[in-house]
Order: sequence, then structure tokens, then C-alpha cells
Amino acid sequence: MQLHAHTGQKLDVIKKYALSALNLLQELASRATSSGSYTPTTSKATAKNSMQKTQSKSSRINRQSKRTKPDQTISVEKTTLERIPLPEFTDDFWHLMEHMWLFYGAIGQIEWKLWLLNSCCRLLSVQYTKIQEEVYAKTLLELAHQCNRIGKFGVASVHYSQCLAVINGDAVSNSTRIMFLLRFARHLATIRNVDKSKELYSEAQELYSKNHEEREDLSQKPEEKLRTKCMDWRVASEACLAYAYIQMQYRNLPSVRRAYMQSLRLQKAALEFLRRFTKVEELRPVERNPFDMEDLGSALPVLDPQLDNAHAFSSGPKFEGWHWYFANGLLEATMSVATYHFLKGNHQDASFFAQEARKCSEGINSFQSDARAIFLEIQIALHLGKVDAAFESLSNMENTIADLKPSVAHSQWNWLLSACYQRRGEHSRAEMHLKEAEVSLQLLDQLLDPTIILDSSTSTLETDIAYADILASVVAAHAWGLRNSNHEVPLVTLEKMGTHGTPETIWRYSLATLSLHKSTGSIWTDSSLGSFSDSVLGIRAIDVTKSSKAMISSRIQLMHQFEDTLGHCWSALEVLPYQGSSFQYREVALKLVQAMIKLSAFGKSVRADTVATLFDLAVSWTIHRELLDSIGEKVHISQQPDDLNWPSMVQRPIAISSKSSQKGSQLSLMTSIRETGDRFADDHWSDIESRILSRRYDEDLQPLPFGDLPLHWTVVTMSVSDTKDSILISRCRGDQPVLMFDIPLKRNARSDQSQSPSMSVDWVTQELKEIIELSCQNGKRATEVINANREARAQWWSERSLLDKRLSGLLEDIEFCWLGGFKAAFLDHMWVAEETFTTIEGVFHQAFRHLLSSGGRSSLLDRINPAVIRCFAQLSPDCRNEELEDIIYFVLDAYQLAGNSISLSDIDIDEGIIDLRRILREIRHIQTKKANLGKKQHLFLILDRNLQAIPWESTPILRGRAVSRVPSLAFLFDSLRLAKARRAGDDGPLPVDRFSINPSHTFYVLNPGGDLRRTEEKFKPWVQQMSKVGWSGIIGRKPTEFELVNALDRSDLFIYFGHGGAEQYIRGSRIRTLKNCAAAMLWGCSSGLMADAGDFERSGTPYNYLIGGCQSLVANLWDVTDKDIDKFAEAVFKELRMDVEGVKTELESSEGVSVVDAVARARSVCKLPYLTGAAPIVYGIPFYL
Repeated sequence: MQLHAHTGQKLDVIKKYALSALNLLQELASRATSSGSYTPTTSKATAKNSMQKTQSKSSRINRQSKRTKPDQTISVEKTTLERIPLPEFTDDFWHLMEHMWLFYGAIGQIEWKLWLLNSCCRLLSVQYTKIQEEVYAKTLLELAHQCNRIGKFGVASVHYSQCLAVINGDAVSNSTRIMFLLRFARHLATIRNVDKSKELYSEAQELYSKNHEEREDLSQKPEEKLRTKCMDWRVASEACLAYAYIQMQYRNLPSVRRAYMQSLRLQKAALEFLRRFTKVEELRPVERNPFDMEDLGSALPVLDPQLDNAHAFSSGPKFEGWHWYFANGLLEATMSVATYHFLKGNHQDASFFAQEARKCSEGINSFQSDARAIFLEIQIALHLGKVDAAFESLSNMENTIADLKPSVAHSQWNWLLSACYQRRGEHSRAEMHLKEAEVSLQLLDQLLDPTIILDSSTSTLETDIAYADILASVVAAHAWGLRNSNHEVPLVTLEKMGTHGTPETIWRYSLATLSLHKSTGSIWTDSSLGSFSDSVLGIRAIDVTKSSKAMISSRIQLMHQFEDTLGHCWSALEVLPYQGSSFQYREVALKLVQAMIKLSAFGKSVRADTVATLFDLAVSWTIHRELLDSIGEKVHISQQPDDLNWPSMVQRPIAISSKSSQKGSQLSLMTSIRETGDRFADDHWSDIESRILSRRYDEDLQPLPFGDLPLHWTVVTMSVSDTKDSILISRCRGDQPVLMFDIPLKRNARSDQSQSPSMSVDWVTQELKEIIELSCQNGKRATEVINANREARAQWWSERSLLDKRLSGLLEDIEFCWLGGFKAAFLDHMWVAEETFTTIEGVFHQAFRHLLSSGGRSSLLDRINPAVIRCFAQLSPDCRNEELEDIIYFVLDAYQLAGNSISLSDIDIDEGIIDLRRILREIRHIQTKKANLGKKQHLFLILDRNLQAIPWESTPILRGRAVSRVPSLAFLFDSLRLAKARRAGDDGPLPVDRFSINPSHTFYVLNPGGDLRRTEEKFKPWVQQMSKVGWSGIIGRKPTEFELVNALDRSDLFIYFGHGGAEQYIRGSRIRTLKNCAAAMLWGCSSGLMADAGDFERSGTPYNYLIGGCQSLVANLWDVTDKDIDKFAEAVFKELRMDVEGVKTELESSEGVSVVDAVARARSVCKLPYLTGAAPIVYGIPFYL
């Protein structure tokens, strides 16, 4: 009756008959177990220690066949069972029971499923025939597996131990034994017994292979073949999941993802086959979501939305309940992949899979499963900043959720509603719903306990909390809400749950964030430190002496508290990269960076290179994860994988097969990148993968090799703090110590002197967005004003000129208000002789001695860090007074924070500004260029998601200079390693500070949409002439993806004149899987835009190219008019001498011109030097022509 009601989508009828059936079964089970014929399976003492025993004992099963040797059988505590045959419980009855628990699992009714399994196990434990031994084993196994899934690990261990005794019976099939081994291996991996888990996985693999070989010799009927095929899919899928859990413990996230995807494909293939076999109405394919992950489209069935999904699934016969198994498996695998991408920080992938999970759950009419996917979509919406949309989705579910208390769905609904209220600032309502969520889960835990208890072995066992991962998230949110009062109670609750897995990660994260909040608050409430809340802090601004260290003894207790906090942070960072979210990792890492800067300012010794490395990871964490996943696609996945092959625990060596190498060598369009790529690409990507996977994220974090940077390179990393009230900056050079600054945005009333009313991060972001949007609206009217009168054209140009000035003014304010005197960190190297610098250093110290003497102090106890002096000595003597004031206050505050007593009110700051300006003029006179430098200086910017939209390259301090962007320092070092590998054996004069290309190996795409006629007319004669030196390309037609893949893979340079960044012709996922990728110039609108994604990291075409191996990319930050950007591109080509004669010239003997320099110089040719000239930027390391 339940199955019939499900076909008609009658949920209330299903519930009615489910409760009736379960009550009848419970009554039967109670009568059977109370008859005195039941003997407990294990003793009370054994039950309490069962979890430990199952981890340490061998679990090798007795296969009881002719070929099984006696020594293969292990000794376990045997179960005494009273077998009383009940002929009325036929095989059909037990098959129906199995069908029903699969049905309950598929529709998300876990409580019903547990009650059904409990009743069946109790009946079978008292009275079952030899034939029913198989049924008993499968039922016990399913109960143990379900206990493991809801987090009842101790009870699951007992049930697996009980199941092992039954598995050793000679009537149990090998397929059930294999399932037992795989699910037990998954359970052991969950509770961190990884070695035993691997052993069971290997044993299952061995048994499956032998069973498969024997089966091939047998003739089977069609129905038996189908059953065998379904079992193969099921076993392979379970093997993938067990493998994923094992790899999670080894922290090999790419392998986890690949295993999830393989399981997903298996479930999908099985469902499609069963639909065809049972002659269910064939589903009409539709064009798939144009999502940019190549393997996603084929991973899930895409159904016509016009079809009734529930009817399509429910109608027609079901072969032995396999549909329900694979539907449940497909939901589990899909949600696992969606959650994986959400935690990684990729909202696009997560949304795609959540939507696919919803399609599947709607197809089987399962609100509980649908709710899981909806809740993930709501989480994504919240992190995207779409609070109203999230609130609306939750409101639409309110009536249905109210009837589900207590349940997981009810608790998650309240938790997410609390998050919505929290973001709206309605904290009391948020707290109310958190309490409701916590109570709901506690009630559910109490209700579930009876469903998993079979006998005295489990009734006396202290069980884990059901759904502890969800409860931990709720309690953590509650603790954070109480951060300013009594948060110790929820922390203790978290600690009790945090034994392993997600609860432990959440506990460590909460302990770290709450400790940081408390310690930071203690510092600024200290009477001697509170006045420094708006001071700029830096690592080792001064070299602290023993005498000044003695002066901070009153702060020793505070320092000890902070050191404990750092320990909690490092402990959290040890697990967050693997089981936490990208948001959590970034938050803790950034706060830890700020805390270490504070401690350094207070006199504690801190390694700047370690802090800079951690800072780099915090800013670029998501792209590291994306890169790791893409490497798996590049070097691990074969062209046509057989998903029925289990994942291997032994990693295969990464190398290009001889066949593929021979095929590549026969291609006619070979280029320098292709030739060197075949030699180095696989090793290069594998080397990156190994470094990322072997990296430690705790206190033993290995600093990056900053000394390997070329001497004329400067790398500046910038990030907005978690609270958006300061900017963190690190500056790295190969020959100087790392400098780090924490710069408050509101200091010395700086914003009052800007042209803008506010200079908060959010205001600047909105102002820039408005300027660009107005420019786009104005630009779209260009075709209208071409034939208009002179006044209309003048008005149009006037509007654009005003926007150009508005953008210029905004960039000036950003530099003045945000950076001030610390813009010195962006300046070029100070190349002076050592004796000259000694003179400069002495002059600086003398100036501050003089300044302090006006405040009553005659001498300095500590010396200013020479690296700091080198930095500030590069400032122009013509800079503003406020910028010099920044430097003076920074040094004076550093002295005070280190324990020196200074009275700022007695110091004449104006006199200090005059002295400092005089010193900077003197430095300009004595500074000399370093002899025989021969290298042009280059600045790399690494920007966090809040700063990437700003055209920093056009701020006054950087405009006209060689500046490019890279995702991270790690990416920069990887590029250097690749450049060195490609030039191995080359004794030429050029340094390894560039990406070498052959300009004759260029591929172009000109006006592919056919609507940029003016651009085509301008560049067509030029590119056709360049065919004389080897150029090839496409003009006036759309390229195929295959053509663009070949162009990027086999060319040294790719030039695109069209709309966007060619995203409409080649998927981003395809670019990411390239092993070699040409340097690229994408002259289309917004080709370099990294789209805003709220709390998620930005994503866009530039990172697709960089992950694909592109070392240098020119692209536009926003939409531009074609005439002005064509003029800009033409200027770049002229600077690079990209004509027939220039390409023919042998350039290896000269320095050439950097593409970054060419772009910087071309900005001035635009009629609108900011609105158009600031749009083109460069990603990656430079190439020279």
C-alpha cells in the first residue's frame, strides 16, 4: 500500500501505512524476543569495548567453501542463536522487507528504515532457517551501515561485530561478504582505523576478483545476468565510497573527489540501464546546463522538465528493489560531490550538483532528500550575499517543516533561518531559532536510540549523538553568538562531540575563533594598549633589545594568553584544509596572521617568512584547491575510464604513455611550447601536486623559498581583514627580509581629506561598480550618437570624460586614504652601495633621535629595522604631509608597543614631517643605481577577493610601471620552476625571470561573431601579412572548441579579437585540463573580470587560463569600446615589434620588451586614459619580444 501510494505521490497515505506496518512488526518482534528463546550475542563487557576490538581484531571472514583453507578463518565471539523455523515468513516476505528499507532510505525516511531493520533483525535473530542466513547477514549489515551514517559509531561497531559472526556462515553469498568488507572498511576509516580499513578494502578487492573469475565460467539466465550486473554496479560504487573515506583520512582530496564522481557515474549508469530494462517511459534528453566542468554533464541524467519526474520513476515494474538502492546511492553521491565543492569554495559546481540532486529527489518524490539539496542551495545563497532569496526559500518550506519536528530537516531549517536573521542583525531571533534547532536534534537522538538497540549489548552502551556534524554546527553558531558573554558551556558541548570528523573540525574552529576574539579584546581593553587600536602594526618594525623587553613584563600574562590562542589556531588549521570549508580556513588564517603581527609589535619573536606563507595561503586557498583538482584531470584520468574498475590503493606513476607520445610527435603543428611541454608538463604538474599534498598547515608550516625570487622582482600581497577595517600587506623580495603591515583604514581622520564621503571597502566597491555600469550604459549608446548631431556627440563624450575623471579620482583616494605612506612597499628596489645605505640609515636614526628629544627622551633604545628604512627611503620628497605622518607615527608606535615610554603629546609631529622630507631629498641626491643591474624591475600583485576588481595598476604610484597579477606566491614559484626546467642546458645570457615564446608560433581569432567589422578591417591586413612568418588563425567565423584547444595547446601565443574571453567557444573546464597553454591576449570586454561571489572567492576566465598552464595573459577588467581598445592593442603590438621584420629578428641576444611594459606604456594612447586605459591588465609572469 505504501508503494502504491508513492506512485500517486500521496505522502500522508505512505505515512499512515508505514506506521501501521512498523507497529505490527514491532509487536511481532517484541513477542518473539520476550519468549525466552533469545540469547544475547555478546556480553555486557564485550559490548562496551566492541568499538576498540573491531579496530584491532582481524576481520577476515570465513568464506566456507571448498577452496577456503582452515587458516583463513579467524576466531570471533560466536553468537548462540535459537533457530525456530517460521514457515509463514517466506523468502518473498523478506525480499519485500528489503525492498521496503531500500524504499525508506531513498525517500529519506531514516527513522522508519531503522525501525524496520530493528524489527527484522530481532525476528531473524530468534528464528531463521539456513536459507534465511543470507537475509539476516544483509539486514544486520544494513543496520550497522545506517548507524554509521547517522553518527552512532559505537553501536555500529557492535552491529558490525554481530554481522561478522553471521557472515562466517556457509549460506552467505560472496557478494554479501564483499559488501560487508567494504562497508566495514568505510566505518573503520570514519573512526580513523585507516590501516585496518585499507586491509579490508584490499581483501574485498581480492574476493571480488576471484568471484568474478568463477562467474565468467557459468551460464546465466537473463534475470540472473541482470542481477549480477546490478550487483557489479553496486559493489563498485560501494568500493568508490570506501576508497573516498580512506583517502579522506590520508587527506588526498583530489582522490576523494574522483572516487565520488566515479560512484556517481556508476549509480547513474545503473539507473539508466534499469529504466531501459523495465521499459519505463524513456526520458527525453535536453541540452545540458552549459556548466564549465567537463565531466559533470555526463555524470547525471538530464531530464526534460516537461516530464513528470515522479511518475517517470515510479511507474513500471521494479526489479527486486534495485531502483531504490541506486536512487538512494545517486542522491548520496550527488550530495557528496556538491558538498565537496561547497567546502572547497566553488559555488558554481556546488549549485550545479545541488540542482541535480533536487531533480533526482523530485523524481522519487522525496521531500526529505529534496530538503537536503535545498538547504545546500540556501547555504550557497547566504554566502553569495543573497540573504533575501535565502529567507524566501526558507519561508516557502515553513508549513511542511513544521510537521517534521523532530527531524534533521527541521533542525537544519531552524539553523539556516538563524543564519539569515544573524546576517540581518536580528540577533535575538537568530538565538531563538538556534535553540529550536538544537532541541530538535536532541529529541531526534532520543527517538532514534531505541531503533538501533537490538539486545543488552547495545542497550548498555553509551552511544554517540546522532547527526553530530549538524548539531556541532548549531552549537558552534550558538557559541559564537555568546562570544561576548558565557560561551564556555557550548564549547564544552562541542568538545564532547569533537572526537573525530566534522564535529572535531568544528570544535577546533570554534575554539580558535573564540580564543582570538577574546585575546584581541583583552589587548585593546588593556589600559596601556587601547590607544593603539588605529595604529599601523608591522612585523619587526624595530629590533627589540633586552632592555626594552624587560619593560613589557606587565604584559606577560596577556602574551601567554595570546600564545595559547595561537596554539588553538594552528590546531584548527591542521584539520580545516581537509574537513572544513574555505571560509573557515581563510577566516582563521587571516586572523592568525593579524595576531602574529600584533605579537611581533609587542616584542615577541615571529618569523616573517612563515607569516607571509600563511598569508599567501589564506588569500589564495580556493585556487590551490581548484588547481589540485585540475591536476587530477590533467595527469590521472584516462580518456575512457572503466568505472567498474575499483580505485587502486597503489598510486600509478604519472607518465605519458609511449602511444600518446608517438601520436603527438606525428602532428604537424609543433611549437616550442609543445616540444618542451611533452618533456616537462607531466613532471611539472605532478611536482606541484606532490608539493601541495605534502604541505603541512600546522605550526610546522614550511616557509616559501623567498630567496629564490629574482632580485629585480617585488611581490606584494594585499587582503582586507575579516572585519573589513584594515588592509594586510606583505612585501617580498629575494634579497631582503619580508615586510608585513596591518593598516587600519580609518586612521588620523584620513578619509575626511579625500574627495569621497567614505572610503570603506564596501563603499569603494560600490562606487567602482557604479562607474563601470554607467560607462557600459553610455558605451551602448555609441551607435546611436555616430549619426547624431554635434551637440549629442559632445554630450556623449562629456559624460564619458566625467566618468573617466571620477575613476581617476577614486584611484587617487584609494592610494591616499588606504595606503598613505605605506605605498612605499610598492616602490622599486633601492639600489645603493652598502656604505651609502649605512649613511642613509644613520640619517634616519638621527632624525628620530631629534624628534624624540623634543618629547623629553634623548636616546633610542632600539634600532629601526634596516628593511623598514630601505622601504620608506624610496618615498618621494614631494609626497603629502599625511603620508610622511604615517611613517612617523608607525615608528613611534612601534617603540611604544615594544615597551619604550614615549609621550606623543610632547612631540612636534610637524617638525618631524619637515625633517623627514629633508632626509628624502638628501637620499634622492646620494642614491645611485646599482652597477651593471641590466634588469627591469617588475612588481607582482596578489589580491584577495575584495580587491581584485580595483585597477591597482592605474593608481598614481603604479601607473606606467611594469605590474602584473598572480594568484599566489606558490603559483609564482611554480612558474619559475617551469621556466628553469624549460631552459635546462641553455647557457644563454638571459636570466630565468620570464616566459620564453616564439612569436612566429601565433594563432589568432579575429571577429568570430561577425559583428566587429571595424576591428576586422583594422587588423585583418596585419594578421594576413603575419602569415609570412608562420601565423595562422580564423577570421569572421566561429571557431570550434577543438580548434581552440589545438591553438592553445600547440601555439606559443594566442590572440583573440572578439566578445568576452572566448568563453562562448571553449569551456573553462576544457582550458583547465590543458597540460600546456599558450600565452594569451584576450581583447574582448571583461575578459579579465573575476566575478564577485560574496564570501566565495572570485572566479573567471583569467584563472581558467592560469590553471590550464598559461604563463602570461592580457585581458580587460571591464567592458570597453572597440575603437579605443583597438588603439590600445595596436600600441601594444608596436611596442613588442610584432611585425614581419620584428618577428624575423633574432631577439634572444637582446633584452627585448616585456609584454607588461608594453601594456603599461599603451595606457596613455587611449582617449579615455582611465575608463579604457585602466581596463587592460596582465596576469602571470612576463614574456619578452
